[in-house]
Amino acid sequence: MLDARGLDAHRLDPAKSDPHRLDAHRLGASLYVPAVHPKLASVFIGDIYPDVRSLIACTEDAIAERQLEAALAQLKDVLPMLPTRERGPLRFIRPRNVEVLHALLGLAGIE
Repeated sequence: MLDARGLDAHRLDPAKSDPHRLDAHRLGASLYVPAVHPKLASVFIGDIYPDVRSLIACTEDAIAERQLEAALAQLKDVLPMLPTRERGPLRFIRPRNVEVLHALLGLAGIE
């Protein structure tokens, strides 16, 4: 939809974008957050960083190998309590490897 200036209103206002369509304007600059962050749920809901458009919970280089089990446990607890993707920032998870990706795909709350 074009506004009076001929600009695409959806690109100017991420809230008007189709929640299932990704574009660079809606994505913004992603904030990486270690998946072991003590307030991961609040971060992912958008309470702590309300202006961030997209967040990535990192299970790769943002955490030590010894923290991986705790990170997966926390994601297992946090994911089901998140609002639908129409609310809050875009949320992604960066898997450490194929095995972690497989474990993530088995969690509730993964789309």
